[in-house]
Amino acid sequence: MKQIKFLIALLIIASTYSCTSDFDEVQVSPTESQAISDPDGIEVMEYSNSNILSKGRGFSFNNTNVSFLSFPSISVFRRTITLLEARATYHDDQFIAANANLNDDQLSQLEIEIGFNPYEPLERFGSSYNFNDSMLKDYIEAENNWLGKRELDIENDPDKKFFHLEEEELAVLNRDGVVKIGNSIYKIIKGGYFEITDGNLQTLTKLIENRVNPCEEQLSKNEYPNVNVVSDCGGGGGGPTPTYCMQSRDARDHWTFGGDKMMKEEVVLVKSPLWGTKIKSKTKFFKKRWPGIFYRYRSDLVAALNGKYDRETSDCGEFAFEFDEKIHRETKHHKSKVKYKYEVNESYQNIYIKPGKVTGYHYQRSNLRTQPLD
Repeated sequence: MKQIKFLIALLIIASTYSCTSDFDEVQVSPTESQAISDPDGIEVMEYSNSNILSKGRGFSFNNTNVSFLSFPSISVFRRTITLLEARATYHDDQFIAANANLNDDQLSQLEIEIGFNPYEPLERFGSSYNFNDSMLKDYIEAENNWLGKRELDIENDPDKKFFHLEEEELAVLNRDGVVKIGNSIYKIIKGGYFEITDGNLQTLTKLIENRVNPCEEQLSKNEYPNVNVVSDCGGGGGGPTPTYCMQSRDARDHWTFGGDKMMKEEVVLVKSPLWGTKIKSKTKFFKKRWPGIFYRYRSDLVAALNGKYDRETSDCGEFAFEFDEKIHRETKHHKSKVKYKYEVNESYQNIYIKPGKVTGYHYQRSNLRTQPLD
């Protein structure tokens, strides 16, 4: 009887997963993510100069070439990211559940002693495709180098270096910030991305080798005829809006307190054809342990949003939605990171925020910091 119920549950999950056209509206729980396999059509490809040398799962690649992932559609791309996030959450939840008798200090100490790897499900995903050049790999190395010191160098915070992307997003990009979706190749840059609309690898290698920066130079359409630029200083973004309205913005800060604790606060408005449209608040916590150096540390954390956003461009629009930090919040126990994310329905892509109208709330137990989105 239990087996029948389990099979029925799997069928329901699979049906919901495959029949929904707008995946942003699908909620995949961490537990459900274990029963859902990777979406079909994901491949690994390579570039070296201008040639695709190989593709497919389980192939042995030449180390002189750089691999990247190819997704058949934006829906599959976002679906994969959602699954990876849920699997990583499940992995961490299982570690906490298996040690339910331990407090935060004991959990953190055990994590250090056994070398618990919070990124294991994300690394396992890459390994299953023989994808060895993920940006996540470089991020983990940078984070390990950043931590383990008596004082943390805020200017070299690895989150800054890696575009403030989530770990599951880094897992689908390669070390150059490259991914293929449909016919287009995307290369992530600060504040946006290049889109090579014809998927030409010669164009990709030229962009990488020339280190093209749209903030420093205008992209020549004669030299790059099939490249679109979406960035803070390279055009794109959906046209003009009132200067006091925001479509994409982020605000971040670090707070050191008690002599041995640090909390990182982040509130972000993302409006991107790649990542979707979302407003999120994130809290990270670090603490010193013997011999007086910082580690990721577990505690009771909260990330929440307060304020409002609008839908139209005229004067930032009529009032559309209001956040309440007592409702729009994520409260987690024994975590080193917590994130509240509000994903905006695709039909409401044109959302705008006036500076200071949305604020992130960040708690570590009774310690509170607020971060306005200015």
